[in-house]
Amino acid sequence: EHVPRDPDRIAVIDDEVRWSYGELADLTLRTARMLSDLGVRPGDPVAVQVPTCSLLPLVNLAANRVGAYMVAMPTRWGRAEVGALLKVIGAEVLIGVETDGAVDVRALHQQVRPDLPGLREGLYARTGLPNSFESRVRATEPRDAARAAARRCDPDRPAHLMCSS
Repeated sequence: EHVPRDPDRIAVIDDEVRWSYGELADLTLRTARMLSDLGVRPGDPVAVQVPTCSLLPLVNLAANRVGAYMVAMPTRWGRAEVGALLKVIGAEVLIGVETDGAVDVRALHQQVRPDLPGLREGLYARTGLPNSFESRVRATEPRDAARAAARRCDPDRPAHLMCSS
């Protein structure tokens, strides 16, 4: 509702970004297209292991636009917790950060990946590299808003799963 009414109003702020409602809507549609292109379908989980930041609402909204749901994991989780949850949910796409403080998130994902044959894609944000999650999102054409609206999650189905430490 805020996008057509006040697209320049700030929607999300963290230590690295400041997005207006218009920017968040555009990035959400781009991320939704990218998730679809990666094979994410309605009812699929999209696993996320990032700190509390702008990436959480972005991925949550994008997953919702393709009828999928986000599963957020704390970055402090270790191999046992991450591996067990990813195995149970059967996520095919995992979005993470390289590191969070002293935690090497990417290395953790590499450790559990051999036990997850269904995990097809690992995307990493805030790397500063040309193939980062953010770079890939910005390089993707946005999904048509009307088509995205038609594929939104059923309001009686889960839209996201939050895990606590």
